[in-house]
Amino acid sequence: MKNKLLLKDYKNLISRGIKINDSVYTYFIQPQKNTIIKAAASKNAGSAVKRNYEKRVIRSIFREITLKENYILLAICRKKNQYTYLAKKNLIEKSLSAIVKTH
Repeated sequence: MKNKLLLKDYKNLISRGIKINDSVYTYFIQPQKNTIIKAAASKNAGSAVKRNYEKRVIRSIFREITLKENYILLAICRKKNQYTYLAKKNLIEKSLSAIVKTH
């Protein structure tokens, strides 16, 4: 069973976790016993409808990708983009492979 993240967990993740930026997303990652994945979108990503869509896309992509290790992972969509679903998936997979290699 996955634990819920509290506000202090997010603060620890942002201050102590590994941060990786790519052209659209920012990832914060930290080793943990359980794999917990959260998605967020900044206001620069567009209206509330577009932000919710981006979060759904991120969660959908993370369901398809399997992580070998257990992590707390926060993915934040920082800006508007015109990428297709497959392009976003390739971008996220590339960034996650970099995360796994660095840790």
